[in-house]
Amino acid sequence: MPTDPPEQTAARQWELRARQLQRERNLLTAVLLLVLLLALLERIGSRVWAIAVFDSARREFVEVAYLPQRAQAEQVLSTLQENARRRHPFYRDAPKEFLAARPSFREAVVLRRVRRVVALPRQATGADLPVQRAAEALASVLHVQVKASSLNDVENRKVLVVLPAETMVEDASKARLANVSGRVSRDLTGGDRLIEARFLQKTAVQPVSWPLEEVRTVQQAVEYLTSGAAPAMHVVQAGERPSQIAAKYNATGEDLARWNPGRDFSLLRVGDRLVVRRPEPPLTVLTVERRSYKQRIDGHWYQVTVEIRRHDGEEKNRSELERKLLK
Repeated sequence: MPTDPPEQTAARQWELRARQLQRERNLLTAVLLLVLLLALLERIGSRVWAIAVFDSARREFVEVAYLPQRAQAEQVLSTLQENARRRHPFYRDAPKEFLAARPSFREAVVLRRVRRVVALPRQATGADLPVQRAAEALASVLHVQVKASSLNDVENRKVLVVLPAETMVEDASKARLANVSGRVSRDLTGGDRLIEARFLQKTAVQPVSWPLEEVRTVQQAVEYLTSGAAPAMHVVQAGERPSQIAAKYNATGEDLARWNPGRDFSLLRVGDRLVVRRPEPPLTVLTVERRSYKQRIDGHWYQVTVEIRRHDGEEKNRSELERKLLK
């Protein structure tokens, strides 16, 4: 049987080897292309809806939450508004008033379609987990605000208190005024009379857009206008003396004694709590009363009529208007 010459055999072996190498190169190229394709797909990700909130420090919108569908993203924003309404003592029982106040967000927020690789929880039975988790992530980032009415200190250009409606502002103002003037009136007798009761500050009511958590009810507004914010407290530390504590808050020992009636400062212990700043009422009621009384002067009796001005019931000025000699 004839055999191929050695040259042909060697050529055939090189040809087989070359084909084998080509197949291996093709296989390696295919594997590399597949890896690159998977990496590209991973980088591009899937198309989702991003809820982005404007970051004033970075001056750009920052994506906070991702949802598979736009309807779910809109549901997240509605959920945040509804949760805020339910927490407010006035709006939770007045959904129509809440909607009339046109709730929005204090921060700028947008919905946009993006490609992102994000781990979206699958929808579980009875609960929409993507919406729930997105709402939780945004709860501390987005703050609901509403159209409301404010009572302003005109001269100082300061908002004193904000309520849902102008009528509620008027009710709170009247209640604050009536509380003080009524207390003064009950102390008047005979010919004494209250001739004026008004606010010391010039006030005005204005429409505002305000964070919902800072909008008060009438009762809350009256309490705040009467007493101011909660007093600042200090926890006594080891080795602290009353004078040192007062100095920390730009106060005096007399201030501490007035703010903490009945407290024996010689018996302070570590952990005791002291009022270190008693806020003044943001809205002061001025009352002017006219009083008449008998007074003995230089051995003679006189009918003296005076005008007394009080701030929140505390006498600030007394001026004599008339003095008649009694026979």
